[in-house]
Amino acid sequence: MIMIRLLSLLLLPLLAGCWIDTQRHPGVMPGPAELPPGTADLFAPGPEEVLVTRLADPAFVRRAGEGSSFPLYYYRKQARLRAGGWVSAGAGGRVEVLYPQGTVVTLIGEGMGAVGSVSHGEPLFNFFDVDRALLKLAEGEQVRLMGGALLSANGGPIALERQDDEVLRVINRSLSTTWIAYRDEVFQVDPAEAVDLPILEGGTGPLEESPDFRSLRLGEGGPRIAVRGDVDLLPEGSGMRVRSRGPHEVVALGVRLRLDPGDEVLLYPLDSTDPRESADSMDATDPGESEPR
Repeated sequence: MIMIRLLSLLLLPLLAGCWIDTQRHPGVMPGPAELPPGTADLFAPGPEEVLVTRLADPAFVRRAGEGSSFPLYYYRKQARLRAGGWVSAGAGGRVEVLYPQGTVVTLIGEGMGAVGSVSHGEPLFNFFDVDRALLKLAEGEQVRLMGGALLSANGGPIALERQDDEVLRVINRSLSTTWIAYRDEVFQVDPAEAVDLPILEGGTGPLEESPDFRSLRLGEGGPRIAVRGDVDLLPEGSGMRVRSRGPHEVVALGVRLRLDPGDEVLLYPLDSTDPRESADSMDATDPGESEPR
């Protein structure tokens, strides 16, 4: 009898050490890399509130003004987050950001972004990294893509797919047009169309122009260019030849140009033929030659 009591006393500590909570095992999977330093105060807290739902592990949120994230577990997979907070997912993760008006932003795989405050003049959501994502927006709503480009749409889904370190693909799977303000251009992406956006070190956000810029387009419905200063503008086929005569600045096709006096540059849409090639082919045609039969 004494021996049995001694065995019981010895087994109790061992059994206590082996106890686990099967409802919370295994723990949350490793998450994405920590958010960049200094991002805690990048977006000021706003009055807007969203509901963040973990659809697949791992998923993390960080409240506005706080310095660290916390995971969303499957037994506590939702959290309310005010504008200024951050949402992130790791490899294999999936997290949904639901807005009161029905707007939905879904991160699929590795990605992170911040909830913006419309009352502060910010887009609804700001992407800082993304593997894949799905968007459903209402009319007039905007999200900021990686690099700063602004996307607006009326409906969804709009798919974002990272092609590599330097290219983000936007696919319009909705029934309405999507608009992307990218540097000095606004791209129109119709239903079932896609566009590949280079991710530039200098940023891809819309360029703010001085009011003294003159705005015109290359050809009919072509890309927009903005010019100020002392230059000659010489239409050439579907393009435009810009010749410098003095101090000036030209913003076109995603670049900003300043030429030396007397220098010139030929601008034409990427989807058109080089005007010089068209001119050469016309010169090579014998005017006396009859049309082919």
